Parts: sequence; C-alpha cells; structure tokens
Amino acid sequence: HVAGAAALYLQLNPSATPAQVVAALEGNATTNAISSVPAATPNRLLDTGFITTGGTPPVARFIYSCPTLQCSLDASSSTGSAAIVRYAWNWGNGRSEVQTRPTVRNTWSTAATYTISLTVTDANGLTGSVSQQVQIPTSTVPVNQPPTASITAPVNNTSVAQGMTVNFAGSGTDPEDGTLSGAALVWTSSINGQIGTGTSFSTSTLAVGTHTITLKATDSKGAVGTATRTITIVAANQNPTATIASPANGASFASGTSVSFSGTGSDPEDGVLTGASLVWTSSLNGQIGTGTSFSTSTLAVGTHTITLTATDSKGATGTATRTITIASGNQPPVPNFTYTCVGFAPHQCQLDASSSTDDAGITLYAWNWGNGRGESHTTPIAKNYWGVTGTFNVTLTVTDTGGLTRSITKAVLVP
Repeated sequence: HVAGAAALYLQLNPSATPAQVVAALEGNATTNAISSVPAATPNRLLDTGFITTGGTPPVARFIYSCPTLQCSLDASSSTGSAAIVRYAWNWGNGRSEVQTRPTVRNTWSTAATYTISLTVTDANGLTGSVSQQVQIPTSTVPVNQPPTASITAPVNNTSVAQGMTVNFAGSGTDPEDGTLSGAALVWTSSINGQIGTGTSFSTSTLAVGTHTITLKATDSKGAVGTATRTITIVAANQNPTATIASPANGASFASGTSVSFSGTGSDPEDGVLTGASLVWTSSLNGQIGTGTSFSTSTLAVGTHTITLTATDSKGATGTATRTITIASGNQPPVPNFTYTCVGFAPHQCQLDASSSTDDAGITLYAWNWGNGRGESHTTPIAKNYWGVTGTFNVTLTVTDTGGLTRSITKAVLVP
C-alpha cells in the first residue's frame, strides 16, 4: 500500500527525490490514529487524498520558547512548494487554534509536558504536520526586569560656582514599561536630598561641597535602576575690602603741597592685595596712583573725592573713599630756559631762565650742567664752560618765595 502511494505520488511528481516522497507521505499521514500501540511505533495512518491535487505537500516545523506557563511558538521555518496559508495548532490540552501567521503564543494553566501539534496548509490545499513534546515550567509570572537610568548632563566632575544654574538631563528605560518619565525619574543629591524629577530640570540652589548626583528610575513594579555623577559647588567669589588710612577725611592742603596717600586691600580668597590691584583715583584728576602708598603734589584746586579700588583675581572689586580739599595759594614755579653758544669761547654757552614764571616770584636758579657739575644763582642768566664738544642734558630747578620748586631738562648742543 505504501509502495503504491509512493508510485502514485511519483507519477504526478516525477522530479521528486526519495526524501521528498517520504516527507510528502509522512507529512500528510494522520498521526496517533491508533491507540494502545508500542512506544516505538510511528502511529501514522497513510492518506493519499493529497496526491490527486498535485504539487509537493509542505513540511511543518516550529520552534518554541517557554520561560513561563506562556510559550512563544514560531513556525516560519515551515516550507512548501506553494505559500503556506494556514497554521493549525493543537496545544495537547484539549485546546486548539488556527492562525494565518506563523507566530503565536499560548498559555497553559498548569506545568506539565504537552504534545503540541502543528498542521500547515499551502495555497494548493496540501498539508503537512509535525508534533513535539514541550515541557511547560512551573513559573506563572515573568521575572520583572529592572529599568536602566542614564545621566547626560552635567558632565561628570564638573565644578560650578555657588548660585550658578546647573542643568540636569537624563533618561530611564524599562524592558517591560518602555521609556520612563515624570515621577518615575527622581534626582537626588548626597548633600541637598531630592532636587528634581523627570528627564530634565535646572537648579541654582545647590549647597557648597562635592555632590553625588543620583538619578533613580523606578518601573511600574517598583524595580529600580540608578546612575550617578559627581559635581562640586564652589563658594562664590567674595568681594575684596578696601581701606584708606591717610589722608584724613575732610583734610585741606595748599595747592602744590605734597599729599601722602596710604591704604590697604584684602580679599577672602586672595588675601592681601598690593600693586596694581589697588588703584587710587580723584574725582578731579582721574587716576593718581597705585599700590598701598604714594605721594603727589599735582592735585588740582578744588574738592576731591579720593577713591581706593581693590580688585581681586576674579575681577570683583571693593572701594573706600575720602574727601580732601586742595586750596588755592602759592603755586609752584614754571621753569624754562633758552641758550646760545654764538659769540662765546669754544665749548662755552650762555643760558637764560628769565622766561621761567611764578605767582610769588623766583628766588633761586639751580643749574646742573649734565657733566657732573652744577651751580646756583639768584639771577636767571648763567654761563658755563664744558671744555669739550657734545650734547649735554642741562637741568634747571627754580625755587619760589614760598619754597616751592620745579625742574626742567633740555639737551644743549655745545660746539
């Protein structure tokens, strides 16, 4: 009978190989048709009805995954000469179902070993079947997988000044729940406690110190995943302090009198400030000096607001002010001279300081000839003999009746 069925199949499918003939006959036989047969018996009832339709019957195959009482089954590895259009499953527990797609899931009520059968039907109406013994495990609930948290901002080990805004961004994903957001994402600081929720937020209230920032992602089953970053909040730069020691506030000075200034600057971070970090200005004269002390006699007549500005290494400033008055009175003299060497002996010139001026009158003309020698006169005209030809820097210092002095230096070409 089997040989006749094989001959009939080959008559309609002359190019079929022996293996294809066996697969066609076995695939279309009815399984488990006879009861109480020995365990090694194939127990297939030959069915030749498919042969009259022509074509090669499909070969049914499937794989499965059963981590719990629910299994995922995939019959996409089934093949046939025509497209497979029907997948009939028998779950071995009195239930069955038919699908047009190769993948399916089924849930059993109890753990046991079940014989699962699949019959596939192709577009020609040909069928093929396969059965497998499948062990269904005892677990009834899939193990919940914890979510994953990720921080994208700020950069790890960032340092930020206190009071500056820090931007936080991160994400959370869960194998079961997908993307997490809102209250499922909680941000905490090891110093400040909870500081925010959700995928992003900003804050400027973090305390000074090194913070371990933790983003905790919590899924719908309460499982958690965390990510951490470290940031340091440094104390904000404090302004320096400036102090003026002299002159006394409200002091008055005659015009041309030398006025001495002294003061200090200190900074919480930099300590004592000196040099160019301390700048003195006058409301009338502008900048008049730098450093902890200096003197000047060139302040203009009037009331000056003197300001000492201390600047630290971060550019923060602190100021102190005093008010002083420069009163009009004897003004320093204004020196000037001309010279001529024409009509005099070689290496000799005459110098004339009569163009020097003073409001009270000049009493002394002191000359430095630029060659290590000098002399003083009460009259403005003087002669000097240098002894050699050359250019000499001659300095004239004039003194007025009030004792005020000023100097001027000119280059004198001695023939």
